[in-house]
Amino acid sequence: MRLIGAIGAAVALTALAGCGGGHSSAARRPTASERAALQQAVYDFVVEKTRARNPVIVRMRVAAVRLEPPGASPYAEFARVDLSDPAAGYAYAILGYRHRRLSRWRVLDIGSAAVGCELGRSVFGSHGPAVRRALGLACP
Repeated sequence: MRLIGAIGAAVALTALAGCGGGHSSAARRPTASERAALQQAVYDFVVEKTRARNPVIVRMRVAAVRLEPPGASPYAEFARVDLSDPAAGYAYAILGYRHRRLSRWRVLDIGSAAVGCELGRSVFGSHGPAVRRALGLACP
């Protein structure tokens, strides 16, 4: 997990995400409760694991990809949160929502380039390409 300070690449990726490049209609805005939970999960992770101290959430979206059959992925939903921090630059986080006794959103990857691309079948099940498209991830 990394919060890369490569400003050139980060600005290019953020500009692409901001103007809709790579953004699919298979994503939706989070509900009010999802928004609060996503925000808390990202801020907790960023403060604990990165150098960023003043992150601002620029955009959030949840993949509207139906994950079937049950058990294909340990996560029921996936989301992308775009961030900006004056000290650390631009980045985005990929989160998964796990259904368990204590269900919650969890940060799976964070950075400014190739985020989510290394997450495999153990995370996405067989739905990796659809989830990546829905979240606008630019994976090779």
